[in-house]
Amino acid sequence: MKRRFPILSALLSVLLVLTVFSAVAVAAEIPPASLELVFTQLTTGTVDRADDTWKEVAIPSVKTRFLKFEATTQYMGGSELEIVTSLGILKGSKLKIHSVSSEHPKASEGDQNYSASLLVDGDPITMWSTEYQPYAEPPHWIVIDLRSTFEVTAFRYLPRSDGYSGDDDGDWGAFTLSTGAPIELAFTQKQTGTVDRTDDTWKTQTVTPFSARFVKFETTSQYMGGSELKIVTSAGTLAYPTLALHSFSSDHPQVDGDVDYAAMVLIDGDEMSMWSTEYQPYVEPPHWIVIDLGAVYEVTGFEYLPRSDGYSGDDDGDWGDYVLYAGELFVPSPTPTPSPTPLPTATPTEAPTGPSTGTIALIVVGAAIVIAIIVILVVRSKKAKK
Repeated sequence: MKRRFPILSALLSVLLVLTVFSAVAVAAEIPPASLELVFTQLTTGTVDRADDTWKEVAIPSVKTRFLKFEATTQYMGGSELEIVTSLGILKGSKLKIHSVSSEHPKASEGDQNYSASLLVDGDPITMWSTEYQPYAEPPHWIVIDLRSTFEVTAFRYLPRSDGYSGDDDGDWGAFTLSTGAPIELAFTQKQTGTVDRTDDTWKTQTVTPFSARFVKFETTSQYMGGSELKIVTSAGTLAYPTLALHSFSSDHPQVDGDVDYAAMVLIDGDEMSMWSTEYQPYVEPPHWIVIDLGAVYEVTGFEYLPRSDGYSGDDDGDWGDYVLYAGELFVPSPTPTPSPTPLPTATPTEAPTGPSTGTIALIVVGAAIVIAIIVILVVRSKKAKK
């Protein structure tokens, strides 16, 4: 079939190309999103991988919640990992995988499961491995969430037990260890109020609507805690497992048989578990906790379930008076670079400034759209005369 408007078709094709170019140019000017954690290198070392028995590696003592292990071996993996702290050994369910460079989960029936979560599942038979179909290039890394801040003094590592221990096909060998901290947030106070704590039933609080991804609750009570927390938004109520714990002032996690009052249990979906700020040794108020909603929502309220162990109703556990804040990513202002002092014998010429690449692209697209409209009108006019 013969094309009736070849010029118009050509112009429209050019317009499409320019539109794509414009979108790419504008996107290139948008800075990349901040990482959830920022890391500081702590130490380097080598794990003995002569056999598949437990290895304990001492490290410089450090207080942290997140640990990142990195290796440049062909693959990275292992059967189990435990973290040695001043309060005892953290293992199994006391640890959580925050993020990982790659893994090889079970993809089909008969395939081997090498998911990263198996490194901290408490089972010495299961194993983690970085991806090998297709092969993932090093460096490989895994970030461990201790669920609370501890003074870490060492880690215990159990190599793979399937015959791949002892070389670059599975174990760590040389490694780099870094500590992680949550991204910095800037907070804006939104509301103050008082939670009814006369009993341990669910309490619903309404707030003046505001948009945020991070919300911070703060109190000056003697302690701060609770059984469960949900965030009410215009899109619905957010609860476990949507909510994530960003940071908190203190907690009392379970170590060596002690009662578990870790902060993360406030949003674990279990009404019987409870969070409490630290009491051995006692941590002075103000106490606070920051919840990550996962995305920006219009927050309209929250639902709070007080402690159910007899400490509800006073400063020994529940919130009472509180302050609510909205949090956003904190981007520090760039340090201004001082202008060089011009030479006395030369007159500096100011470099011409012009619009950015994205701006030029938008102008070009706008001009192309105008031209296309004019051509369409001309073609229709000629057709009408015929």
